[in-house]
Amino acid sequence: MSDDETRMTKRLGRCMGEVLVDGAELEARKGEIRALLGGSEWAGRAELDDAEYGSAFLFYLLFSDPGMLSRVGLAGLGEQRILYNRYYWFLMFSKLFVKRHGPDAGLEQQAFQLLEQASSGLDWREVEKITRLVERDSAV
Repeated sequence: MSDDETRMTKRLGRCMGEVLVDGAELEARKGEIRALLGGSEWAGRAELDDAEYGSAFLFYLLFSDPGMLSRVGLAGLGEQRILYNRYYWFLMFSKLFVKRHGPDAGLEQQAFQLLEQASSGLDWREVEKITRLVERDSAV
């Protein structure tokens, strides 16, 4: 993990603890999460090995897969909390990806689609907090 990823997960652990899963907890389970990808379509993706955004992509995949969440003991988070975590990690991945490779309209559109899929109970104040947190954390 790069120094930027380490700082990012430490800050996340101190922020929004009632909504976002502690980044240090996810980092501690990173090997287990990678192993769960096994023979899936994501297992060989180069994005997972990237020093800048690999962890963010991995954690996005985790929060996108109810089976993986269950196997690492996070299935009880609730639909909204899972969505907020999924959104955080996808947005973090996309910001770091764009920082290195340049603009990608498809990634921005996909972030909005994540929110559109949400049930009616989405708290837009939490979404705004997450967006600001990602902006701050991805600027490292």
